[in-house]
Formats: sequence, structure tokens, C-alpha cells
Amino acid sequence: MDNNLSKLILLFGVSHLQCLNSSLDSKKNLLLRLTSKTSKVRIRNVMVITSLYDDIDFKCHFRLTRSSVEILMCKVKPFYISPNSVVGRPSVDYKKATLMTVWYLSNTEEIVKLEIGSSEAATIKNFKRLTFNYMPNTIGCIDGCHIRLHAPRDKRSDYTNRKMFQSIVLLAVCNAKLEFTYIFSGWPGSSHDARVFKNSSLGHTLINSLQEIISKNQHILGDSAFPLLENLMVPYKATHILTEKEKSFNRRSSSTRVVIEQAFGLLLGRFRRLK
Repeated sequence: MDNNLSKLILLFGVSHLQCLNSSLDSKKNLLLRLTSKTSKVRIRNVMVITSLYDDIDFKCHFRLTRSSVEILMCKVKPFYISPNSVVGRPSVDYKKATLMTVWYLSNTEEIVKLEIGSSEAATIKNFKRLTFNYMPNTIGCIDGCHIRLHAPRDKRSDYTNRKMFQSIVLLAVCNAKLEFTYIFSGWPGSSHDARVFKNSSLGHTLINSLQEIISKNQHILGDSAFPLLENLMVPYKATHILTEKEKSFNRRSSSTRVVIEQAFGLLLGRFRRLK
């Protein structure tokens, strides 16, 4: 009897220990899964990993070709200032800093000169091939785009645009190939496109000394938000009283000016952090 009782106690103890072990194992596995989801792996050999990417993988990660990024690195290098202090974080090489910036913009004021000289004729021909209902002698199309940002708390009203989110204004001109030929940015989102234009270098040039960048018989197309200038054509307003010729002018202007909207769409699609 005593032997049977001791055997029962032993069997009960063994089964109880097995249940405890299985319970501890399940809790341990659950804890490992939770910590693996929340913990972040720090990659310390970014440049080595990036060098192993083929061209397709590189463009998938950075949204630019390797050669384009290398050209960007060469342009950034003369202006890159690396801290020499031994206090704080170690300095970041300009190549790594460029890759980090491009990746950040792709995943999450500088002025470019307008095309001049012999390229003007090619640009006008490209606009002519764009659509049969094109605007003659067009050298580019201009418009503004809002880039979302986190505005300072005391200046949110200044940066809140008509769509009710905080942004800065990106003013740009593009050609028929959807290539940006002029960029100006930095003004708060509440600023009107006309005001941003008048305070840009392009606006100063077209208003004061327009012959410096555009020939007399050529022009840039803008929407009704921009002022009418000798080399800046805008559509007629008060559409309910326009003649047929004026309506035809507006249609030609609109069908040609669509390229700047397409260029902004491609920009925001490639560098999705700008949305």
C-alpha cells in the first residue's frame, strides 16, 4: 500500500513538473516573439552592405541609380562640414551622410538656371511634340507645390495652407520632358504663389531684367495665380465672358501646362517622404 501511494505521489509530481516546464517554455517563446518585434537591429556596416547591392536593389532602396547618387556625392563633398570634435557622436562620412539623406527622402534652396542658348529650340520642339493643342514658343511651365512639414507651435498659422495642413511652398519650372529647370522653396504654406514668385530670383529677373534668361519671343506658362508679364503667360480670368479665341487660348495653356503637375506627381512618387 505504501509503495503504491509513493508511486502515485511520484507520478503526480512528475506530471506537475512537466506541466510547469511546458508552461514556462510557452511563456518564454511568447516573450521572445514580443521582444523580437519591438527591438530594433542597428546596422553598423551600412557602406559595406550598400556596396553589395546590385543596380536593381540599389534603386529600390534609394529610388535613384548608383551613378546618380555618386554624382550627388561629388556635388555635396565641397560643402560638407564634418565635425572634428572628439566629444559626442563620431562624425559621419559625407558618402554615408548622402546615402542616409537620399534614403530618408525616398522612403519616408538651390537655384537651377533655365535652359538657354541652343537648347531653347529643342525645348520648344519638345513642347510642340507633347500635344497638338500646344502653346507655341513655350520654354517651361511654372507652378507651386506644398511640401508637408511639422511647423513650430507658435507659427502654425503661418505654415497652414488652404488645404489645412502645415507646409512650405515649392516653386518650380519644368520642361516638356518633366525635368525641373528651376526650383525655389522655403516660404510658409500660407503664402500665395504670386507672392512666392515675386520674392524668388526668377520673379526678380522676369520683372526687372527678363532678357538675361529668356529670349524676347519665348515665355513660361503659369496658372491664374501668377501675374501676367512679358515672358510669363497666364490664362484669361472671368471665364463666363470670354470670347471663343480667349477660350481657345485658355485650353491651349491648360493642355500645355499639365506637364508641371505631372512633374510634381513624379517627384512626390519617387521621394515619398515629401508627401
